[in-house]
Amino acid sequence: SINALALANGDVTLMYDRDLFNSKMSISFLGGYNFNAHMGGLNMFIADSKDKAKKKYDAGFGINFMPRNTKRVQYFVGLLGKYMSYDYDEVVSISNNQKIYQRSNGYQLAIMISNGWIFRVSPNFNFKVFGAFGAPINSTELRPEYRGVPKVYLGYCFGYRF
Repeated sequence: SINALALANGDVTLMYDRDLFNSKMSISFLGGYNFNAHMGGLNMFIADSKDKAKKKYDAGFGINFMPRNTKRVQYFVGLLGKYMSYDYDEVVSISNNQKIYQRSNGYQLAIMISNGWIFRVSPNFNFKVFGAFGAPINSTELRPEYRGVPKVYLGYCFGYRF
């Protein structure tokens, strides 16, 4: 499936979900590449901490539990691990009151609790709406006031089932 909300941020994010144990559990994989010249709203703390920050890509893995199998509509709750890579300009020196920059790489690794709904519109087409909320567990250093700020990831996906 493709995450339509990520498209609004300049990301092309594809997700693969695989049902397990008679649709009581599922595993999810995601991968995305960003075509936007700047960080989006959900990454505003990084954009404010780093000069000319630009998201490159993200990748993730999740495991979900579905308490009831209703065939057409299912609620799920699970864990999502997400890695995001970005570039930014880092000040390496100051000469004659001018900053000298060097392009550097940054990253953020987060573990989040996700929950949402899967709507199986037909045997081969589905929608997935979810939100994930958690904490970065490892990240390139941000401004001190942004340490401990939670990570949020949202999705409205539509795709093909096979």
